[in-house]
Amino acid sequence: MESSPLHQSPPPKPIIVFGEVLIDRLGDGQGVIGGAPMNVAWNLRGLEQYPYLITAVGADEDGKRVLESTEQWGLATDLVQTDVDRPTGEAVVYDNGNGPEYDLPREQAYDYIRFPETFVENLPAAESPILYHGSLCCRSPVSFDTILQLRKRFSDHIVVDINLREGHYTTEIVNQLIDGATVLKCNCDELSLITGQPCKTHNDVLTVARKFFEDSTVRELWVTDGASGAYWIDHSGEHAKQEAESIDPNSIIDSVGAGDAFMAVVLAGIATNEFRPETLAKAVRFSARVCQIAGATTADDRFYVA
Repeated sequence: MESSPLHQSPPPKPIIVFGEVLIDRLGDGQGVIGGAPMNVAWNLRGLEQYPYLITAVGADEDGKRVLESTEQWGLATDLVQTDVDRPTGEAVVYDNGNGPEYDLPREQAYDYIRFPETFVENLPAAESPILYHGSLCCRSPVSFDTILQLRKRFSDHIVVDINLREGHYTTEIVNQLIDGATVLKCNCDELSLITGQPCKTHNDVLTVARKFFEDSTVRELWVTDGASGAYWIDHSGEHAKQEAESIDPNSIIDSVGAGDAFMAVVLAGIATNEFRPETLAKAVRFSARVCQIAGATTADDRFYVA
């Protein structure tokens, strides 16, 4: 007997992922495809979501590698632009003992992502997609203008992932990105910088969040706190805290991409309207798993099996 449509779950909302793709140059010289939006899109595919990825690469060997790897993984590359004048982005990754640090050259292909007019015109507005973007690619006027246009077109569900890299953001731009967002993801240090208030304890985070919601369009906060876990806080006052996974320290390879892994699970949960505390628990577990591989992603489908 076929089930009634009344008892079927609605299809997940489409997800648009906008921003940088780059090559992470790790300490051993190995080049791994990365960039927060790319990592998020890659992990979403592993989680059986198929986002629209809007980014740009150079007309070089790194760009060719990105396109080939992305296609092999099952992600569409229709919206990956090729910039003949600028190189594929790169980041030199250092481990300072407290997590990764990044040297990020400017004038990269992802600094010049153009507005995908045909895609926007052809995507039915009724689909009400989730628009996800970070903050790094907004350092350049061209990509920043593109994301502002996309936000204007897809304003119902704007998810902003704050990644504050020293020398690559201004307070004005960060505030502009938060204004109009419906969901914000950041870590405790970033929440403290955004609000000017300390976020050292559980009570600090909840108090700062309540104050933050008073003058913000943001309806949900997802706040990571490193080895202490993460928070989900809703504007209504509902909230949850998930302690970090206990894993063997000897199994940890690096923490590159842990926040992006967390974000991918959150987006998948939002797209399917999953119970938020359940999404939070999954996101914390998955981000811990990513610390046990080299780099931020893997092409091994088995890694994504719960």
